[in-house]
Amino acid sequence: MLITRKTKIFSMVGCVTILFVLSMYIYNEKSSSIGLSADRIHELRQEYPSLDGEHATYHMKKQSFQDVTKLTETIITAEVVGELPEYVIDLTGLPNTPEDKINQKRKQNGLPSLTATFSQYEVKVLETVNGKPVTGNIKLVYNSAFRGIEPDLKKGMKIVTAISAGKLAHEGKFYFTRFGTYYIVDNDYVLSAVDDEFSVKMNGRPLKEFIDEISTISLPPPR
Repeated sequence: MLITRKTKIFSMVGCVTILFVLSMYIYNEKSSSIGLSADRIHELRQEYPSLDGEHATYHMKKQSFQDVTKLTETIITAEVVGELPEYVIDLTGLPNTPEDKINQKRKQNGLPSLTATFSQYEVKVLETVNGKPVTGNIKLVYNSAFRGIEPDLKKGMKIVTAISAGKLAHEGKFYFTRFGTYYIVDNDYVLSAVDDEFSVKMNGRPLKEFIDEISTISLPPPR
């Protein structure tokens, strides 16, 4: 009778231990996917604003993150090293483009050629999440005409962004846009640079969840 009672006691203790371990495992699994609170996201928007505005002159079609990845070759995580001086390119000599035709007319009228100014940032690639591998320090650029509605990257910021290699005057640089960019906030979470249907799902989620989500996106081959 004593042996039976001890056996029952040990059996009960064993069941309780298993249930405790199992509950802790489930708790940890759930905790790993808990996102930032709405209040915290609102606070972070002071430093990481949602860039949903439009340019006063140029109209740009609003794109989703998935739209951007159809035109890019790589998705990376990166840390901002700092902003670099703007650079200017001459739009002359680009055959069969509206800019070249305009420049030809300007030249005939004794006017200077059209130019475009670009903002650029040096970033350190932390990881290639998807697409063609990119390593080391690279330069991310966008047309300065859109400054104020494209990300103003600060030293030390970390981002996840879709990039595309520049050509001709932009050789060695990479284009990026707010539509394909997420900030890494509070070390382990993500916050979009623009608000859209995808960001409703992903804002405030753990970085790992976001990377798992975008690592399966099919990217076009390098051009």
